[in-house]
Amino acid sequence: MPPDRRPIAQLYIWAAESPLNRFPPPVFSPVPNSLAENFAIRAIEAQPLDYARAVFDDTWRVFAWKRHVFPNAQTYDEYVFGYKGTPIPSWDRAHLGKYDSFAAAYVHGNPNTQVVDPFARIIRGYQRYVWLPGTVYGLILLAGLGGIVLAWRRIGGEALLPWTISFALIVIPAATATFDYRYVLAATPFACLAAAIAFSPGTAGDRLVRELAARAHKVPAPPRLRRRARPKDAGTGVLAVACATLHPWSTAEPALN
Repeated sequence: MPPDRRPIAQLYIWAAESPLNRFPPPVFSPVPNSLAENFAIRAIEAQPLDYARAVFDDTWRVFAWKRHVFPNAQTYDEYVFGYKGTPIPSWDRAHLGKYDSFAAAYVHGNPNTQVVDPFARIIRGYQRYVWLPGTVYGLILLAGLGGIVLAWRRIGGEALLPWTISFALIVIPAATATFDYRYVLAATPFACLAAAIAFSPGTAGDRLVRELAARAHKVPAPPRLRRRARPKDAGTGVLAVACATLHPWSTAEPALN
């Protein structure tokens, strides 16, 4: 099948026609897990460069200014506040005692969401006008990394842990399944925390910011000549004063006789 006609990566796990779903539930039992793991390892070993390119491309999607419908419209719409609740997908259907889906068994009841106005209308307006561009998230991540590099003597300091968590939340999904915007939602607070810690008072980042601010506010002024009262008989001192006034930036004080 041509690459442009192949299903998205996650359908190999979730689609009803996936070979992994030929086994009795639950879906993630030891047998299908081991088969999926074996298949993934052999695919990566056979095409390591293609795998690295796929991971890079999916990770890079995070930093785009605008969000795009990915990996498909059905998945994308699940994270957008709409006008009606999203029904339980067919791949989640199962016969689990009194529950007819994994979602119902998870919540021990009805998993369907309800849209309630006027609150839903407010949330829809919020998501339309208030959002964090991926590029801004990338700048926050980069700021935290800069503070970590400045604190290299302390192995990055306290900012290293939240920064690593944020970066892992966008790379690991791309490396194990596929990119999804829901992971960026969880990664953003950790990136902000890392940037705040990296430039908090007493850190190497804070010292750099203070130094740059001091340089920006320090404007060198031209030195002024201190004038003295000219005596009646200035003699050669008149020539010295005249020469000094031709060089207003000179710091040398003319000698007066």
